[in-house]
Amino acid sequence: MADYNECDAEMDEVARILVGTSEDFPNLSWQKVQERWSIGWEESKETDGWDKREGKVTDWTAKSRSRAWGGPVTDIDKDLDERSYCTRVLENIRQDFYLTDVAREDYEGRDTSIDHLDTAAWASVQLMRCSEFARQNIDAEPTFTEAQVTERARVVEKRGREMSDEIRRLDDQMDVLSTKITQLAQIRVAAAREVGELRDMKRDLDDLLLIARACLV
Repeated sequence: MADYNECDAEMDEVARILVGTSEDFPNLSWQKVQERWSIGWEESKETDGWDKREGKVTDWTAKSRSRAWGGPVTDIDKDLDERSYCTRVLENIRQDFYLTDVAREDYEGRDTSIDHLDTAAWASVQLMRCSEFARQNIDAEPTFTEAQVTERARVVEKRGREMSDEIRRLDDQMDVLSTKITQLAQIRVAAAREVGELRDMKRDLDDLLLIARACLV
């Protein structure tokens, strides 16, 4: 007979994992999780948009290459060694960079008009303003300081490591859930087999009852 107590226990553990994860990520759409469930567990772990990024999502220390600023990043760029890549980046710098207000430390009167932007937008704008393309086509100069970049990079690094560790933890939980699903499926198979056997028993008993009622005085 199927172990229904074991089934309940497995479901309880699944529920605890899902509730805990939903509390960690309150804005996650659980409808999407349910839809994803049907496409295959291992596949779902690899189709969260990270296929378009370089390296594994959990490998935070892997070097990544900046997206286009002043020109597209080609496959050749991606294959460059560190020194060659740095040279390629520096070749894009505007000719008058040393005449701009970029500095190592903050100073009175510095242009802070885009400091309110989130880091993704801020870095993208600053990079574009550093390019020769911007010098020729856009009336705007870079406004960052080295201290600013260092602090924003520190925050991003911290968050990146935290989320990379979190993804490892979630992968572990997904593996646990995958095992639980397999166990639940096995219990369901046993339950379905038992239902089939019980139907056979019921049919035989119904036939016996028919005979008894029809033939016994």
